[in-house]
Amino acid sequence: MSGIAFTQRAPGHMPGAVLHADAVLPGGKFLTVSASGFHHEVQLGVAIGGVSCGMSFTPAQVRDLAAQMLACAAALDAEQGRA
Repeated sequence: MSGIAFTQRAPGHMPGAVLHADAVLPGGKFLTVSASGFHHEVQLGVAIGGVSCGMSFTPAQVRDLAAQMLACAAALDAEQGRA
């Protein structure tokens, strides 16, 4: 499986976003990640067909989530002998 190719958007693409990126995933899923200057939070969104959902995280929560996701990826790589 290959990585995700994000498209970085210019500041101002989304109101209040200081950083915004999106990607189209297999199966037509649409993923967005943005840093909101209005709320000082990172917003993660996914849209599948006509259904969308999103979650907001503090910067500290994002760091913890990223660390846990990296640990899970490393565990899967180690299981496949790709450590």
